[in-house]
Amino acid sequence: MPLLLISGVNAMELPHVKHQLCVWHVEQNISKNLYNKLKDKFIAFSKDFKAIVIETSVEQFNIWWDCLLTEYTEARTYMIEQ
Repeated sequence: MPLLLISGVNAMELPHVKHQLCVWHVEQNISKNLYNKLKDKFIAFSKDFKAIVIETSVEQFNIWWDCLLTEYTEARTYMIEQ
């Protein structure tokens, strides 16, 4: 229960702070959920994903993101819903 209280306090005290995710944790979840779906394509997907997440241009990120989802259709549902 303390986590809920702390989360509520953070939301009240810092309403304009954006939630950020740790890339390491995101990559762990991707490995766990997509390795078996992508099989032989997983290593290439992982390299492409890592290149995209360090992109600093929003426009370029969006272009590469669309390419990633087009190239790896097996990953599309997971990547969009998560």
